[in-house]
Amino acid sequence: MRWPLLYNLPVEYALLYEKISAARKDDKLCIMREIVKRKCISSGVALDGAAAQLSKKRLSDWMRQDFEHIRELDSEIALCLLGAYERIGRFVPQMKNVAEARYILNNLEKTAALSSMQEVRENALSCNAEWDYLVEMFGFTEKFVEQNHERIREFVFTDGVHITALYLQKHTDKTEELRRLVTAELMGKFRELKYYGSDLQRELDFPVTKNLKQNWMKNRSETSGFLNVWEEDGFVPVMKMGEIPFRTCLSYIDGVYSQCLIASHDSNKKVLYLSLNGKVVLRAALQLTKGTYKNTKIPDDTPQLQFADLTAEGHGQEETTQKQEDKEQLVLFLEREYISELPETMHKEAFNLMISLLRKKAAELRALLVISSDYWKYVSDEFISACFSMYISKSKAGEQYLDSLGGSNRVNREGSYERNKFLIDNN
Repeated sequence: MRWPLLYNLPVEYALLYEKISAARKDDKLCIMREIVKRKCISSGVALDGAAAQLSKKRLSDWMRQDFEHIRELDSEIALCLLGAYERIGRFVPQMKNVAEARYILNNLEKTAALSSMQEVRENALSCNAEWDYLVEMFGFTEKFVEQNHERIREFVFTDGVHITALYLQKHTDKTEELRRLVTAELMGKFRELKYYGSDLQRELDFPVTKNLKQNWMKNRSETSGFLNVWEEDGFVPVMKMGEIPFRTCLSYIDGVYSQCLIASHDSNKKVLYLSLNGKVVLRAALQLTKGTYKNTKIPDDTPQLQFADLTAEGHGQEETTQKQEDKEQLVLFLEREYISELPETMHKEAFNLMISLLRKKAAELRALLVISSDYWKYVSDEFISACFSMYISKSKAGEQYLDSLGGSNRVNREGSYERNKFLIDNN
């Protein structure tokens, strides 16, 4: 009976099955079915140790009874914890999140010699191969590390070091961009870098007042029952956008368009996350840009002039023949959503909550709210489907991934328009 269950799976699944001890064969199959369904055996798991712990109870029971307090823990890391449980089980009750669990597993030989989780945290930099790699690649000095020690430790235990190291190993050509982003994060100045000077205006090629910039920088959130939606622009949460709520082409681990992830830190970009009972179940890219109803490929900055209207409140008023619908407008644009583990019966409620937040945001910005046509199944008469030319903003990263604007867009497409059908707020 085991072969149909394990058919076409890596050999590690068969090895784990053989190592599990259970009083009844049916119990053994139940334990293994759960592992197969979750597909959670990674290359780093110690099969002997994992089998010993799974022989006591199923993985779901471990996660519910012993690991429930470890935030964002997934099945793969949980199985790795079981594999090393005899050596590090004493740390489990004090673990706060998956980043701490992963840190211990990645530095097992050094951390296993420590006596408590507090000691692990205190030695976060001296027992960390990934941090050593970043120090070498970014050229961090001892003085810099000493001055920013507490923020660096926080960066370790929020997965910042792990994410950056994995990404950098794959994209060494992005070393300088990453160095600047991470340095700002470790100095507590990431938002200053993200929204630096007139970067937002240069990215949009559109006038940006101080008030507009401040309103865009402000992150809104809204709650309805067990649902919560919020804007996110932090370094680590944005780097996770290709992994949450599931892995996509922007994954910092192996995404085919992961080189575009750096562009998500441009001044005009954020991520919208939605959680159910505290777990993120939806994400969508959010950007501030501009657009026009006019069918155009490049901005039109040279409208024709006409005689002034002297009847306008007794004052001469310069006008153009450019129609209102042809003018460039500031746009708050929501790209397509990625959903996982959100009951279909709650999709409309989640959409309404997102739109409620975005309408308030758009009103603050005096921007037109435009959303991807992927949301057509949720909208009512409050949105109209129309052809619209959306501006591809300039990026500091050279290449950006825009789900609803043709996917990957290289630097030679910046400053042009992508014409497509979008849903436009008619409220």
